[in-house]
Amino acid sequence: MQDKNTVPIGFKINYLKPVTPESYDKAQGIKQSLDELIDELNGALGINLLLKKSKNLIINRLKNLVKFINNKDANGFMQEYTHMRLFTKQLISVKNNDVEMFAHFKREILKQSHQDNWYGIRAELGIAFNCLENFKGTTRKRESPDFVLNESTIPVFIESTMAHTNSQKVEVLYKIGAAINKKNKKIYANNNTALCIDITNIFNRFFNDTNKQESELVDWINNYLNETKIKYGAIIIMVHMYLKAERRCQATYSTYKLQHCSAELSEVLDELYPKIGKNKYADPVFSNYS
Repeated sequence: MQDKNTVPIGFKINYLKPVTPESYDKAQGIKQSLDELIDELNGALGINLLLKKSKNLIINRLKNLVKFINNKDANGFMQEYTHMRLFTKQLISVKNNDVEMFAHFKREILKQSHQDNWYGIRAELGIAFNCLENFKGTTRKRESPDFVLNESTIPVFIESTMAHTNSQKVEVLYKIGAAINKKNKKIYANNNTALCIDITNIFNRFFNDTNKQESELVDWINNYLNETKIKYGAIIIMVHMYLKAERRCQATYSTYKLQHCSAELSEVLDELYPKIGKNKYADPVFSNYS
């Protein structure tokens, strides 16, 4: 448990001023959950996050949790908290499986502070976690593309990106195409490389409209890929999905192999991101790998 004297400015939890035994128990339960999360992150990173003076991605996310507590926003707290628990689980797994790769993520987590960097690092960490846990071959973190697999034999590559918007506009799916189009111009865009695109933000914005159906999202992606000349061998659509009923977050994916996908990349993806269902791409669209 965190000592109260370690809590820095900005972490005052007003919600811990209950007026009934029931609210007291609830408040203490929330504080215990937050303390346990911080303890796990401290253990994984080998530092006391709350004693660091500089801003970093983890401190920013923890401040978000405190804001939800103080605003008595239980749903917002659980969404952020479960995302953080999944992130911590993946970080610990990477640490246990590849010290060098973990060092990269630790460095980026403590160096970066802008919120947009959080989504990119979270997406890359999810790929690293999946590769190290579920792929029998070798995986190395690099730059452009972000990962190389089976480097000593016939290497294949995975590049990570994200589709994100701060706009309140109803139409957001075009952002997926915009992100793919931007990466499609890179010199490493070829049939031996998969592009993983995290659309969590777009997914949540799209389904803010409760009238939207998953089939609309699937149809949009299918139509875009059919009408666009994609240089990559495959597109992996990724979503960090909050399951309210189960009070947890799970990392999910949908695999889209293109016609010109190399045999080597196809074989690797069958191991990492297997297609499910009988439709052209995937059914159900999002499969769990968390």
